[in-house]
Amino acid sequence: MSRPITTPQPRFIPLHRRRCWVLALFAGMFIIAPDGAGFAPATPAADQPPQRQTRVTIDGTQWRINGEPTHRGSAAEGLLMNVRMVNSVFEDTGPAARNLPEGFDPDANTARFIEKMPDYVEHGVRAFTISLQGGMPGYEGAVNSAFNADGTLRNGYLARVRRVIEACDRHGVVVILTCFYQRQHSHERALAGRDAIRNAVANTARWVADEGFTNVVLEISNEYRHGGFGRWRDGDWLRSDEGQVELMKIARRANPDLLVSTSGMGGGRIPAAIAEAADYILIHFNNTALGDIPARIEAVKPFNKPIVCNEDNKIARQGAQAARASVRTGAGWGLMHSRKNQYIPFEFDGAEDDPIVYAAMRELTTPGPGPATGQADEAAAEVVSITLTQPTDGTVFTH
Repeated sequence: MSRPITTPQPRFIPLHRRRCWVLALFAGMFIIAPDGAGFAPATPAADQPPQRQTRVTIDGTQWRINGEPTHRGSAAEGLLMNVRMVNSVFEDTGPAARNLPEGFDPDANTARFIEKMPDYVEHGVRAFTISLQGGMPGYEGAVNSAFNADGTLRNGYLARVRRVIEACDRHGVVVILTCFYQRQHSHERALAGRDAIRNAVANTARWVADEGFTNVVLEISNEYRHGGFGRWRDGDWLRSDEGQVELMKIARRANPDLLVSTSGMGGGRIPAAIAEAADYILIHFNNTALGDIPARIEAVKPFNKPIVCNEDNKIARQGAQAARASVRTGAGWGLMHSRKNQYIPFEFDGAEDDPIVYAAMRELTTPGPGPATGQADEAAAEVVSITLTQPTDGTVFTH
């Protein structure tokens, strides 16, 4: 039953109460109130998320930021060049925290990364992967999670994530926000099974919506088939294609505007079921030889979606050549510099992290005729690339 709309009647103020007017200044606005009338501050509008500056969208196979293709006019136009910075929001609330440098402060760690963000952006980075459960910090046993065991979110952890996302928003940069990392098991806040995992995804997607973030895309799991997820409660379901597809659907129901995917293993392959269900395709090249990168990218082009490598541990000359090979074949490339950015003491020195890789990123993202060929390609042929076939990617060993 609809409620009738009534128009408030104008208030009558007797003449004897209109003898004098007082000019009041409140919250930057001039308010005029009749003498003798009670003064009450204006009621603020319902809380609204702040206006965001950076909006990421997809147009066919291209990434767009604020409606414009990324890296316009460059060899990497429409691609997403990125860096894995998952431990920029790191904490360890467990006994293994003794491995951290003395006096480690999670907030200061985040601040150091944010301070250097402009330098990364200047060298062509347009996305950072940030994780709600971090990544390998260089030691085992870290309790590092934005989730409680039931899948609810922890405000203290989210405060650091919010700071990073807002800094990226100011700099025109996308955040690839990862929910799950395989090492976060067997502690008191480890997610307590399938329902908790579902809750964690839904709560994360809703949080992104509630904060009004428009520069965030979601990665359900980092390398979802990794053997480490087998140690989770309902880990077999989480490692399955069906489990990941279900979680992607949950994220979209909670936040229909959110672009969602999940990443494959370091061999650069992704199952068709995942590629079909995802909004964009996430592949990893850690265990992919340089010469195999183009074929891995070509294999997922028929799905007609943006392709992003958001994890490759190749550095220096190999990293530069991997970036060039990815861009030439039509995929964005992402550096994982474990020794600098992911392992303690978590160093963030901008392009000085790897001058060769960041020079290549800058070259690939600078408007012009494209990256140099000839000598660069000959140099690539001289780089020795080794791929491990045994043990298989994601194998877990116990002792």
